[in-house]
Amino acid sequence: MIKEQFHFKLSKKIIKEGNESLLDVIFTASKRENTDLYDITNNIDVESHVYQADCIVAFIKMGEWILIEELMLDRSELAAIKDNIIFTEMNGHDLNKIEKGILAKVEAAMYPQDEVVE
Repeated sequence: MIKEQFHFKLSKKIIKEGNESLLDVIFTASKRENTDLYDITNNIDVESHVYQADCIVAFIKMGEWILIEELMLDRSELAAIKDNIIFTEMNGHDLNKIEKGILAKVEAAMYPQDEVVE
């Protein structure tokens, strides 16, 4: 059974040479109510595609779509991660691109835009 919504990436084996940037694209599949259809969107463009659940299962089984599991952390766990990264930086370590990315994601999870008061 497929979740109502899930995230995935494309496998290297279906990406043609010269299109390696597609490996960084994160797709979201969202089930339409009372159907076996899923709207597929991504984090790059606003275009959407529609796939049947059977096709999605086949793509996953063939290894063409790679599911991305989401970590569910509470605020105290997120705060601990943030504190550790900031402590490391304060002690003279220059954060690399990955560490900066993790810090940004942790802060975004801690302070979602819908909670921001203007």
